[in-house]
Amino acid sequence: MKTLLIICIPVLLFLPTQDNLPEEPTLDELVNVTREMYEKGVDRKIIAEYINKKVDDRIYAGNNWEALSNPLRNLTIMKNRAFYEAYESGSYDDTAKVAWETQVGNCEENSAIVYYVLKKAGVKEHVRMMRTEKHSFTVWDVSPAGYPDDPDTWGDNAIVIDPWLGENLNAEEVKTNKWFMNGKETEKIRDDTHFVDAEEDTWGLISTRHRREENIAERERQASDDEDCFIATAVYGSTMAMQIQVLRTYRDTQLNESVAGRSFINGYNRFGPMLAFYIRNNENAKAWVRHNIVEPAISHAQQELNTKTQ
Repeated sequence: MKTLLIICIPVLLFLPTQDNLPEEPTLDELVNVTREMYEKGVDRKIIAEYINKKVDDRIYAGNNWEALSNPLRNLTIMKNRAFYEAYESGSYDDTAKVAWETQVGNCEENSAIVYYVLKKAGVKEHVRMMRTEKHSFTVWDVSPAGYPDDPDTWGDNAIVIDPWLGENLNAEEVKTNKWFMNGKETEKIRDDTHFVDAEEDTWGLISTRHRREENIAERERQASDDEDCFIATAVYGSTMAMQIQVLRTYRDTQLNESVAGRSFINGYNRFGPMLAFYIRNNENAKAWVRHNIVEPAISHAQQELNTKTQ
């Protein structure tokens, strides 16, 4: 025991403490340097390594090996999180700023700082804050056509920047790392971005838009120019269904004749594909939309067309 104490005491004396933690750069300076590197076209892996090191140097955790230098550090993290809750803020920017100022944080705080830096630096690629059951992390340049719980769909350029872990990972390494999926295909990863950044769309909405844009050419090859009754097509499963022809005729002969009608058509063309995407493979939703939206619309259109021909 005496030997162990003799070894441990000098080690503990030289471990970082709250008084000698690095002061620079400030959070804004870190954002500015990241922005400059990004705008100059510096390789993203180099930028990711820079962010990782600066955040890792600044933030000391209360639940990994760094906690040995100050076991009471977790109390500060708990106090900070109580502060977020008191102000009813789970916002990434509040979390990032408080963690940076106090210089302590676990995986959630580290993830928020990375997200803050990338977003404020203005990177154009998609940045998402994700979490498994036991770990939070930030992914840069994740494909919007992918799925949160399937790293194989994140794309070859996806980089996990994880200062808490002290490493940057690619999507393939996420599947095997013990803090992420640990080789378990059933381990769920969820996207938390919209919950911490109200300005950011949900993954589902982004994915829907992306898929629509990606598949426009294919859709035009597979269907006629009139395939824009998106919801009705999703409900009936065919662009040539009789009900859809009624709606097209009503659109072309009546709705197009008024400003209000044309405004409705423009709005439908914008949001219709999103709803169609969600109901296409959901039989319950499809049945509800058919009964409550599509069939009443067809009935109204048919009555209007009958009235006009009389």
